[in-house]
Amino acid sequence: MEVTSRNVRGEILSYLQSVYDSTAETLPDVKDGTCEPDEDASVELLKDVATCDQDDYAVSLAKLQQVSAFKDSKKKTNQRKRSVTILRKDGEVRYLPPGSMKEYWEQLNCQRESQKPISFAFFWRVWYQEFAFMKFRSHSNHAVCSTCLRHKLLIRELSSHLLARKEQVKRYHGHLRDQYLDRMTYWSLRGESRLRGGASVTAIIDSMDQSKTCLPRGACMKSKELSNMQRPKMHLTAVIIHGFSIFLFLSEHDQAKNSSSMIEMMSYSLTMLSKHCLLKHLSVNIQSDNTVREMKNNPFAKWMGSLVSHGATLVLSPACCIFPLLTVDFFFALFSALILISL
Repeated sequence: MEVTSRNVRGEILSYLQSVYDSTAETLPDVKDGTCEPDEDASVELLKDVATCDQDDYAVSLAKLQQVSAFKDSKKKTNQRKRSVTILRKDGEVRYLPPGSMKEYWEQLNCQRESQKPISFAFFWRVWYQEFAFMKFRSHSNHAVCSTCLRHKLLIRELSSHLLARKEQVKRYHGHLRDQYLDRMTYWSLRGESRLRGGASVTAIIDSMDQSKTCLPRGACMKSKELSNMQRPKMHLTAVIIHGFSIFLFLSEHDQAKNSSSMIEMMSYSLTMLSKHCLLKHLSVNIQSDNTVREMKNNPFAKWMGSLVSHGATLVLSPACCIFPLLTVDFFFALFSALILISL
């Protein structure tokens, strides 16, 4: 029995480590609500969580409370000494997307298939003891992946149908695996671009919502009298050419933000890049959000085709069509960190 428990514990640790490496992010997503200047964003992160979707196990994990169930009344003798001590509690704090531990527990049991399911109590105990630094973000107003949301709603509605729920969990796990594979592809292209000696260059472009730049900001702006106040705002777009340069573009709020503006910004970025390397000998990969209004449209495709046909670059591939599974949170976390650093 002890050997079986140790094997199951190792399987849980392996699964949690894969989730920590593939899904958890070092930059948590802060709520959209305005904060006071002297208020810490880390406090806002785990505050005002919706009570209807609150996971008590995740809350206890965030508070790091001691649980009496962990105490073993039996005396342990002849304990094996390990030559290497792994201090997992000293790991870097990372945050998972808003959710619950039960979702990851169901995914783990879905992978086991014919084997005996793991109890949730044991799964939560291992998570609490070994991965206390992997927590959940609170719910926010940012857009989420529609496919993930659809799978979660179907899993919740199929609570009385065991086989259908199990099949839906399997499909949801497959969708998450595809997301991770897409991220690995992006990381590979990014690493090759940073070396500056490869045959390809990778650029990523994204913009922030105008609501993020509205001024003034404060708790008083939530009142009914000031909710419709026209506040000054602007368009903020960033282009990162990995290994070469970073560009920030600012424009007035009344300026059109469409494919023409995106083409103008990418043309300027590639022009500056041409001063460092010969684009006609390189393959340029452009990562972007899956938005039809900005880059996933015919004008942007024609612009890319014209550059290739005129010999300006060897290959120009749009990753917004190739990798549509890069989540909205992934782009927002990346560019939020960039903009905060630049400010």
